[in-house]
Amino acid sequence: MIIAAFAGTLMSAAAPYSFAGTPEEAAKKEAEVLLYSLSASWNEFQHANDAIVNAEGNHLDIEADYQYYYNAINADNQRPAADKEASLRKLLKTYAQKHKKRAAEELIKQKRLVQFMEKRLTEHQMQFKSYKSKYKKLLGNKALPEVTELEKKLQVSANDLEKQMEKYTQTAAQYDQKFEQVKKGFV
Repeated sequence: MIIAAFAGTLMSAAAPYSFAGTPEEAAKKEAEVLLYSLSASWNEFQHANDAIVNAEGNHLDIEADYQYYYNAINADNQRPAADKEASLRKLLKTYAQKHKKRAAEELIKQKRLVQFMEKRLTEHQMQFKSYKSKYKKLLGNKALPEVTELEKKLQVSANDLEKQMEKYTQTAAQYDQKFEQVKKGFV
């Protein structure tokens, strides 16, 4: 559902338009539209990721629930210390497992989101290639700042997306590792 919302972006804004004015002004305006479209894609990617991470049942919700039960168990002065300790270990294991499950679910959605963004970046690169072809004679050796910025952002985007995926994978791995430690009694 989040990815479907992400799919309805401003990609169409980058479609070739004919701009009034000199050919150089038209090239500049079209480069600005392409830059805006790329920026909009990244903003939508970030919003979609935020929606995944902040959806109900997120890690903060899980941690708040854990703290509530942890405090309730510790506040029960009528329970023997050994019983409290056993309950707290069980609670820790249960909530570590909930974090692990949540992280795995998020990772699945984030992988789909990254794959979708990769397709979007390919589309942006194709549009830029078409743009360069269209204005090849006009631009020649000239370097419009908008074109230089767009080219730079396209090059950086693929690397940034790869770093995002690594970050998502590391987060899920950390929750998995924490669960394994709790399960083995190391925490």
